[in-house]
Amino acid sequence: MRRLRKWLDPDLWSSILMLALPFLGFGLLFLLTKPVSDTGPRRSPRHAVTARTQKVIVVPDALPREISETLAAVTPKSLVEVVNQMAMDPTLADTSVVVVTQSGLIPAAHTAAPKEAPATPAFRVGTFVQNLTSPDGIALDPRTGNFFVSEEEAHRIVMITPKGRTKTVITQDTRLYTMDGKTEKRIGPIKSPEGLAMDGSGHLYIVEDRPGGRILKISISEAGKVGPAEVIRVPGQAATFAWEGIAVRDSGELLLTGSTAEGAHYAAGGMAQGALVYRDIEGQWWVPIMRPLTSLSGVAFSVNGQFAIYCDEFTGTLGWIDLQTRYLREGATQTRFHSPEGVTSMPDGRIAIAEEGGRVSIVDPESGDVAILAEGLGQIESVLWDEMDQRLLVTSDGHGSVLELIPNSPYAYGMDRMARAPCMAEGAIRHVPDAAPDFLRPILEMGGLSELNPDFDLAFDELTRRVPMLAADARAILIPSMEKVPDPIEHLRFMALDPNRLNFDEPGFDFALSVVILRTRSGEIYKTQISRTVILTGNMWVGQFKNHGSFDVPIPFAYHAQPGPRGHAVIHFTGLGRSPDISIALNPDKPSESYMIVTHVNGTLEQYRLLQTVSPDGSDNCVISLPARRALMWMNITDAKIESGWINTASASQSAAVAASTSPAR
Repeated sequence: MRRLRKWLDPDLWSSILMLALPFLGFGLLFLLTKPVSDTGPRRSPRHAVTARTQKVIVVPDALPREISETLAAVTPKSLVEVVNQMAMDPTLADTSVVVVTQSGLIPAAHTAAPKEAPATPAFRVGTFVQNLTSPDGIALDPRTGNFFVSEEEAHRIVMITPKGRTKTVITQDTRLYTMDGKTEKRIGPIKSPEGLAMDGSGHLYIVEDRPGGRILKISISEAGKVGPAEVIRVPGQAATFAWEGIAVRDSGELLLTGSTAEGAHYAAGGMAQGALVYRDIEGQWWVPIMRPLTSLSGVAFSVNGQFAIYCDEFTGTLGWIDLQTRYLREGATQTRFHSPEGVTSMPDGRIAIAEEGGRVSIVDPESGDVAILAEGLGQIESVLWDEMDQRLLVTSDGHGSVLELIPNSPYAYGMDRMARAPCMAEGAIRHVPDAAPDFLRPILEMGGLSELNPDFDLAFDELTRRVPMLAADARAILIPSMEKVPDPIEHLRFMALDPNRLNFDEPGFDFALSVVILRTRSGEIYKTQISRTVILTGNMWVGQFKNHGSFDVPIPFAYHAQPGPRGHAVIHFTGLGRSPDISIALNPDKPSESYMIVTHVNGTLEQYRLLQTVSPDGSDNCVISLPARRALMWMNITDAKIESGWINTASASQSAAVAASTSPAR
């Protein structure tokens, strides 16, 4: 009993516990730092229709040499045979193929916001000014509170007082001039003015929305009297661009957005290019992005000037670029907007965006949340936050008016939401199913990968690790637009092996092995065909091109592929004026948020949502394997000569645009 009483003594146990604590601590530290074994490469999660048994695969050290050699030796004739075989596949028209998701046509905008996000007040809509002719761009004079609005079709600039009184200040009869010392030099009248901006010194900036359009900087008095002008020349050959958006800061920084979608180069068969141009505080000119099948429209600086915010009316992207670096760091919302035309920064760092169809939304760039402020406004263009009267102003070219959206309660000023927006350099994307999709088997057999081979799926996995590949089989759902589409596309099937293979700086260049098949509702098939084509390369900022000769080119062919700012894998196919241009964005994490833009030869633009299908065995019909590339540097065009088309070697090597002139098909 005495012995038991001794072991029950609390002081004894307290001493034992104190002695044991160091050993317990070491044991816990060992458990927390013990490495976890990894049996193989990890794959990103995928949506699976049926449960699959996980299996361990031993990846070989090298892909069988004959496979890559056979694929590289594919001839135009054999490629056509495979395309015809894939186009005749009954599953291309089989409506019984399982679709991964059939959720709504466009990601629904919502008002739910995280707890830390500022509340969005309700906005009431009113008409500020009426009886305008196709109003488009809008700018605020910070000295007086007056507004300037461009009437694009009437070729005029109108000044509007805070009380809504209008005064036309610039027409085609206005005497515009530049100063050369004390000598005045007359310049031509404005034509198709669109984007407007104004600095604190009373300079109105105007861009003309036409190929070769000018950028004008005009002094305007507080009473609206027009003074001397300056024609701002973008270095290099920018004559193919029509400028739509402009933004300025008092520091001298300037942003431009535009595209070649209206130019003769595009009409002749070249792929439309969109670009964002930046002039920094030192006066250096840069092109952070120039992308095919894009049309950058609205642009604005963030509240603190760190980011350039832009929207793309082709792809529906609302994105931003970090201006503090000279390599591409970019972010974008996951929500896709319908034909966005204008953007503006709100006081708390959020972004207001105007969609051409009549909807104005406010976007939190940090969380991605979207709140709809107003709908049914008709056809609208630009949006601007009026700091003086605490309201949003929207130009409505459909109604010939300027609308005002007034918050029912004071707008919250707080933490800059833009400062914490996700922004990243280009990274790798990999999303490969365990088994090779059935629709790819004809192509794989061309390279010696037969399903009779017991290591068929293993070789396919290794192939996608060593050679970049994008492929998908998907339903295409037309996104409604203002234009009717009589025969919309209903099915897409494509594959591109090594889509960025095309490099004209190396001898013996060749095109990526690619196949595109589109089926419309009526059963018409658009598919890859071989065409004899003359290939020219160069840089549109340089204005010089090199003729490489004639080639048998698969049209449309894979022109460019890269990870997008929203995590999509984006690939562009150009038809060179003979077949539609096609831009595809695949979202590996959310397949239902994948999209396709088809630009027909006549210029008609169609936008689709893609719904990924699966094979009967449950394997994904989507393959994405894009490795990370080195940091993409901006193109410096400061030293580009405007008239001669010359550019220094360092700048020219940073961007190689591709153009092509076509000859009759063989």
